[in-house]
Amino acid sequence: MRLVIVDQRTALVPIDPAGPRAGALEISTPGVVAGLIALFEQIWASGRPFGEVAARDQDGLTTQERGLIELLAEGHTDESAGRKLAISTRSVQRTMMVLTRRLGVSSRFQAGVEATRQGWVRG
Repeated sequence: MRLVIVDQRTALVPIDPAGPRAGALEISTPGVVAGLIALFEQIWASGRPFGEVAARDQDGLTTQERGLIELLAEGHTDESAGRKLAISTRSVQRTMMVLTRRLGVSSRFQAGVEATRQGWVRG
């Protein structure tokens, strides 16, 4: 989501994140701006320098891939998984496509079965 914070007192956020041409809201309520700043700081802290390769766990999964698999195994939709991971629905779908390919299957259902078989899904 696009976000502009000015002097830690005013924030601009899109009226509709899916349609940025719809305009933006100017927010100056201190509590709301503080929350948006905290959100930004949390996301910034979890980022990595551009071009740096993401670390992988013992199964060869990035933290984001592992989180996505766990959320989908819990029954989350692409949209809710994206919100929880702070990524777009499109990024969820792209990541799932990469994982499906890596698992050597052709459907998401098969991916779930194969991910479980390989120990990627922990119960």
